[in-house]
Amino acid sequence: MAMALLLLGPVAADDLTVPDGALARKRGADSTVDDVQKQTGATEPSMAAIAMQSQEAARARAGLLPVALLLLVVAAALQASTNQSTMHWVLTSALLLTGAYAGVLAAISPGASEVDRRTMLPLGLMMAALCMTAIAHVGTLSPVVAVPFALVFSAGLGGSRAEAWLVYSICAVGYVVLAALSLSGVLSVTESVMPYGKDPTRALLAFPIVYEALLAVTFWVSRSSRRATVRAMERLEQANRQIRQRDALLVEAQADFGRVVDAGKVGRFTGTNVGPYVAGEVIGRGGMGEVYRARENESSPPVALKILHAHLQQEPRQVQRFLRESEVSGSLDSPHIVRVHGSGTMPDGSPYLAMELLEGEDLAEILRARTRLDPAETVTLVEQVARGLVVAKGAEIVHRDLKPQNLFFAGEESAATWKILDFGVSKIEQTVTMTQRGAVVGTPSYMSPEQAGGEAVDHRSDIFALGVIAYRALTGQPAFTASDATLSIYNVMYVQPARPTELAKVDEDVDLVLAIALAKDREHRFRSATTFASAFHDAARGELDGPFRDAGRQILEEHPWGTDRNVPRRT
Repeated sequence: MAMALLLLGPVAADDLTVPDGALARKRGADSTVDDVQKQTGATEPSMAAIAMQSQEAARARAGLLPVALLLLVVAAALQASTNQSTMHWVLTSALLLTGAYAGVLAAISPGASEVDRRTMLPLGLMMAALCMTAIAHVGTLSPVVAVPFALVFSAGLGGSRAEAWLVYSICAVGYVVLAALSLSGVLSVTESVMPYGKDPTRALLAFPIVYEALLAVTFWVSRSSRRATVRAMERLEQANRQIRQRDALLVEAQADFGRVVDAGKVGRFTGTNVGPYVAGEVIGRGGMGEVYRARENESSPPVALKILHAHLQQEPRQVQRFLRESEVSGSLDSPHIVRVHGSGTMPDGSPYLAMELLEGEDLAEILRARTRLDPAETVTLVEQVARGLVVAKGAEIVHRDLKPQNLFFAGEESAATWKILDFGVSKIEQTVTMTQRGAVVGTPSYMSPEQAGGEAVDHRSDIFALGVIAYRALTGQPAFTASDATLSIYNVMYVQPARPTELAKVDEDVDLVLAIALAKDREHRFRSATTFASAFHDAARGELDGPFRDAGRQILEEHPWGTDRNVPRRT
């Protein structure tokens, strides 16, 4: 029977299927999950908890059929006993009933890793009762008293503390009762299947004390072993998370590598006249063109000249996008939007823009150097960028390409201001400008789901992008980056990123406010960027308004952090 218990493994197996690459949150968390959370301090099931539950379920499922067969064999072998009293038939019936129940569970379990904890609990209790029945029949001081140790150890390794304590209590209290019955003469120790002797009084007084101590130690060791395993798996999970974060940052850095290494070189227009300006050194390069430091004369303030790449001059759409930046930025009056002084065309046909020269760094450069911003800095970033977006909204302009490279921290540290750059792919709400309906324009890992799907966009698309930027700045990890654009778009449309509070020390309200900003359905997002900024400010202080908390919880109930909408969740 002890071998049967070891084959069965922990009786507190849970019915949970783990989606590959996703942290699945199980609806209706039960005591198995709660127990692991108490051990690890987590508020949601961790990957370690899920992995242990899956392992326990697989072990329990694999042991069901051997347990059933072994119990039936024991029941048959018991019939060779010459002591076939009433207790003999009670034990035989218990063996047959428990074996049959284990066999039924083995037959109805759908897979090697799926066993319902609610069906395993009765089996554990039946096994505990079976042990006490066997001890009562075979002998209170017989070797069969060792069997409950295997059961208690197996239950102690299980995920549910309540179930482990229940099995332990049945065995501990049950044996004390049997010892008391033996001392009082109700159970005969001298005439049992394995008699002890004519006067077992001393043994019945001393042995239960040792037995209870050993049983308690067995239970304590099993629970301690589980806690140690959980802690080890949590440390491994944390290490894996750090590796994934570094990989994501590497992908992001590689995307900017060309722009970084090219900056500061002499360009093809260095030293030449560009309209009223004289172009100096190249201070930046991008996919659209080169940016030069320039000035009208030695006494005039410097400006930034952006000149379209020669190979793009024959593409009307690219020229239109380039000139659109001058048109849109020049019409928006905000300290948080880069000012455009004017535009023109050079003799060779190259269009150029003259913009205010910004001294500082863009957000991408800052994050490459520091990995993340602290919560107060992120709040300031969101608030200032939101003000610029609201000005654009007032002009019915949607930026459509918000990303760290297009947010610039300009000025002295004490009075620096965040500015929005590059309105070249912006559009007017309710119109289709520069792109046909169904075309996808923007940076995949920062665009909204509707933008990624080629649908019409509005101010809420920019709110989504600002939410992704806030997530990146706060956690140090991109929300939707992937090895290629197609996978990034898929993640944007269907995958919820990892929970922010797992990656940064922020209040849980931040989880809720970012859930609203990153809602896949734009109808569930904030209506205004400044509303998002105000809610984000409150969330960082743990003071998010109740309605926003409710809205965030509802979104996460339907689509939890770290899950793929296309992967069904077990309920």
